[in-house]
Amino acid sequence: MHLKVVEHQGPDINRTREFFLNTEGVLDVDVWTSGDNILARITVNDWSVLSDTDLRMACKRKLGSEQTPTLIMLERICGEKQQCAA
Repeated sequence: MHLKVVEHQGPDINRTREFFLNTEGVLDVDVWTSGDNILARITVNDWSVLSDTDLRMACKRKLGSEQTPTLIMLERICGEKQQCAA
């Protein structure tokens, strides 16, 4: 019997990050892995109606479950900081 060592290829987190960055209303994205899980911190405009569930489902449809974060932390900020200072 011949055994062969195969290196485990993890998910391409850059692909996941690019998907979210190309979503309207998304300002910034951080994606990383922890063990077998993909995690993401996504910053959206305050006018965006996107939820973490919306983003996760869209990612799953487009990239598949192996590229989809198991946890998304969503942060809403104003797009124009000068207008939000009031």
